[in-house]
Amino acid sequence: MTTASTSFRALGTTAEVLVTDPSRLSTAASLLREELDAIDLACSRFRADSEISRLHEQAGRQVRVSGLLAEALGAALRAARLTGGLVDPTVGAAVRALGYDRDFALVEAGADLGVVSEKQRSNAVRCLRTYRTDMSQDFPDSFWLVRRW
Repeated sequence: MTTASTSFRALGTTAEVLVTDPSRLSTAASLLREELDAIDLACSRFRADSEISRLHEQAGRQVRVSGLLAEALGAALRAARLTGGLVDPTVGAAVRALGYDRDFALVEAGADLGVVSEKQRSNAVRCLRTYRTDMSQDFPDSFWLVRRW
């Protein structure tokens, strides 16, 4: 079987595409790049223009977000629930306190990681309401979120 592959940096790691039809490599790589770019724009805490950054700035207000961000938030909350809190999407302040406040490639190697106390952890998910804008779709174009911190 003939294969072809390519890789590129995305989301702080390496993305790789492997295809069994080499003539499709360019298309497959473009599709993956577009999807990862969309995820980055919706979910990156390192981008001031990301949806999650704008959501954070709007604490206490009703905010309309894309289906992609709503899906990511839902997956994060589900992971927290299924793991009994071992996966915790609310540790942003604690992670920043440890020095992980920029892209991982920019975090100083060998930096003292310190210790985060329980008091530094957030109770961030105090109120998160979702309102589907179109109940006829499984994944609507957008959701309304109300976030209170």
